[in-house]
Parts: sequence; C-alpha cells; structure tokens
Amino acid sequence: MKNAEEQFRAAIECKLLMPEAFNNLGVIELRRGDYAQSAEHFGRAVQLEDSKPEWLVNLGVALFNLGRRAEAEALAARALQIEPGHSRAIELQAACRAAVAKP
Repeated sequence: MKNAEEQFRAAIECKLLMPEAFNNLGVIELRRGDYAQSAEHFGRAVQLEDSKPEWLVNLGVALFNLGRRAEAEALAARALQIEPGHSRAIELQAACRAAVAKP
C-alpha cells in the first residue's frame, strides 16, 4: 500500500490532474481513519469528474464520519440519480437517515 500511495502522490505532485489518483489516495486515507484528509482527496476527484457514483459515495462516507450527515446524504442521492440501485449509496443513505433518527 505504501508504494501505491507514493505513486498517487507523485501523480498529483506532477500536476497530472488524475481524478483516479485523488480517489485512490482518499481510499488510503479513509482506511487509516483520516476522514478530513480523505474527504479532501475525494472532493478533488469529484471536482474533476462528478459522474462517478463510487467517488460520490466515497466522499459521502468520509463526510458521514466527520459528522456532516446532510452532505453525505445529498451525495448518496446524487450517486443514486446516476446509478439507481447503487448498493453503497443505498447503505450510506440509510446510515444517514438512521443517524438523524437517533435521539
């Protein structure tokens, strides 16, 4: 994983605006539990290409873990508009609604 992270960072530093590199780096940060950094990377990926439901959900998961439930739910809804039935988007939407419903 360290080599992959170095390659993604190198692509970004070379100003190769590869949304895949930002998304993949976000996945690494998310797995580490660095939700703020992962949200930043996922956000850049989505800025560059906002038609990938998986990336929208990834950003939503990071924001959910930062307590930004409304934004996460909106991203899940966008992902579902692009790909109805996207399982992770459905799960994220349900988690957001459950979190709001808790007293």
